[in-house]
Amino acid sequence: YKVRSCFVDEVHIIGTPSELNFFTKFVLKTMNPKNIGFVSDHSGFLFKESIMKHFDNANYLTTDFGCFSLSDCDYSDYVHTACEAISEGEVDLVIGSCISGQGVNITANHCKNVISVIPINKDSLIQSRKHNCPNFLSFASNSWDPLDAFQTFVNTYNDKVHFEGGRHSIRIQKALNHYGNN
Repeated sequence: YKVRSCFVDEVHIIGTPSELNFFTKFVLKTMNPKNIGFVSDHSGFLFKESIMKHFDNANYLTTDFGCFSLSDCDYSDYVHTACEAISEGEVDLVIGSCISGQGVNITANHCKNVISVIPINKDSLIQSRKHNCPNFLSFASNSWDPLDAFQTFVNTYNDKVHFEGGRHSIRIQKALNHYGNN
């Protein structure tokens, strides 16, 4: 593993091999993500295209995993590829979109090494970041403006808001282990 460092207000205590594994797989990669993947179905396509432009303009590295048009398609045809990129370390985090966010979220959460959440507003994204350490964000394309989603991401995934660890880490590890996702 490559170890990155940055200054943070919190200190993460790692006491067991499983805690170290969780920390390196999930926490480190999302501490200051700069390599972002994007995925959608046809109903999230315009949202994905628009939000990607904001990330490109802000000098993030971006990868488009599809879909690539407004033609009807199934999110499950694309989400798995994006999730494999998380697992393989090709991207730090993926932003997915479909009309409700639910479809990409369900699919992502069935993939190995993925923790997906659906932020409904800025506060829910902050709480998810602090308590769930997501590496996949599922945005509802019918509820979010792409610029608002981008700004919320930038203001949440910065050097001030981090995964709090502790009991939250234990809960997430239990859930991942229970479903064979770790």
